[in-house]
Amino acid sequence: MQNNTRTELFKYGVNGGVMEYHAMIHVTNTALAYTEQVAALMEAYDALLQVEAKGATTVFKRYFLSDAANQADYLMALEMESSDCALSIVEQSPLDGSKVALWVYLMTDVQTRALAAPEIDSIIPVPKSLSKNVETSLTRVVLKLWSKTASDSYIKFALDDE
Repeated sequence: MQNNTRTELFKYGVNGGVMEYHAMIHVTNTALAYTEQVAALMEAYDALLQVEAKGATTVFKRYFLSDAANQADYLMALEMESSDCALSIVEQSPLDGSKVALWVYLMTDVQTRALAAPEIDSIIPVPKSLSKNVETSLTRVVLKLWSKTASDSYIKFALDDE
């Protein structure tokens, strides 16, 4: 257990084959501010890579946030500096009362790389059934995509008139 975190690690593999790791990193001190909880998770993640999963490559990270609208920008700014794996953010509060948790999937004998976000400016129809909680006057929703460059890419979603 790292400071203020607990890591659950599951390891699978065969002799001479690829090893797979699933790790759930939880914050144990829920009184910490969000930025402190993220720092604790990242410290525990670094320790995982140096000790228990030494030599493994991160395939993907999935963050569980309590308030993605207000927390994702900070987290993505940190991750975009050095990430070379798939990233996912889910707005699902961790059951332990913390603001953030991390699920990591790692493997040995693999290589990953980050793909640059494409420049996108297209309109995609969204059925009204998906927008029940959205005011009817709202005609467009913008989803911000992240890229490794300073410029942002956007997709515009239009509500379907069906």
